[in-house]
Amino acid sequence: MDRPIIRVRNAPFGIESFPIMSICATGSLPAVAGTGVDVDWSNVTFCSVSQMAAIACIQCAGTSLGVRQRCKLPDSQAKSYMLRMDYCRTLGMRAEEDFSRHDPENRFVPLTKIPIDESEADPGGIASRLEEVVSANTMLHRSASNMLNLAVTEVIDNVVQHSFARSPGMACAQYYGGQGFVELCVADSGIGIPTSMAENPDYAFMTGWERMLAAFEAKKGQWVGRPVTGSNQVGRGLGLSYPARLAERLGGHLWAISGDIAIHIHDGGREQMGGLFYPGTVIVLRVPNVGDEVLESDIWDDGQPRPIYFDAVEGRHYGEDDLLW
Repeated sequence: MDRPIIRVRNAPFGIESFPIMSICATGSLPAVAGTGVDVDWSNVTFCSVSQMAAIACIQCAGTSLGVRQRCKLPDSQAKSYMLRMDYCRTLGMRAEEDFSRHDPENRFVPLTKIPIDESEADPGGIASRLEEVVSANTMLHRSASNMLNLAVTEVIDNVVQHSFARSPGMACAQYYGGQGFVELCVADSGIGIPTSMAENPDYAFMTGWERMLAAFEAKKGQWVGRPVTGSNQVGRGLGLSYPARLAERLGGHLWAISGDIAIHIHDGGREQMGGLFYPGTVIVLRVPNVGDEVLESDIWDDGQPRPIYFDAVEGRHYGEDDLLW
């Protein structure tokens, strides 16, 4: 079967650089994730977690349909890093490991499959592993790392609830100490955000870009205002607004590509990016290593101007003895 061959280049440096720009250039990836992709990593000496997640998700889709995936690993130290991040293990590819595995000690979250079966998915569990990486390596205020936990939980939950993918999604994270930021990526091979949003009559008349833009705003979503009796299709339309507002508050960056629609969100605004395509949805979030508090009013329109915290047991709260949920 003829498939695209992706020749991966080194990930660019700097928190403001989009690590999968060249991978997702229009015409590089297959129109349908299930056909898979052949990948040449041979010239890579610096690989980002987002590069691996974006490609692995497509290859996982191909593998699930019985299409053999092929890749050429680099000869540089990047190979060891990719193996430690479970790139080959996740895809069931054999690769000789010339190193001893040991506990990552909260330095990263390796490629982790997101089950598409809701009964097997654990969005909060994956997000908590990420928060451990953040808390152990950065000066992020607890309110910021807590909100990152909530934001990632919601993004992963969207994969399970809204992507309608036929193969697992992918999530991972890494703290880049030398560059001073945390990078995380969540990818799926589903129908895409604009298509999902179009199922709500309130957004069906909009263009793809307008639906993408709306998806990252509060109180807008596929199921908002149209609950289906007797089903779990009830939403407040807040999930994707969390990572967007967190990036804006902390001076970070969020990029999302869904089909041929792409958005960049940062403290300077929200802008459309052209010339990009992904057969599903891929979201990259970079949060700088800063000590700023995150206030409730930063995340919720009706919130108070005081630090807000979150954990899976207590939910959203202002402090140890002041629970909101």
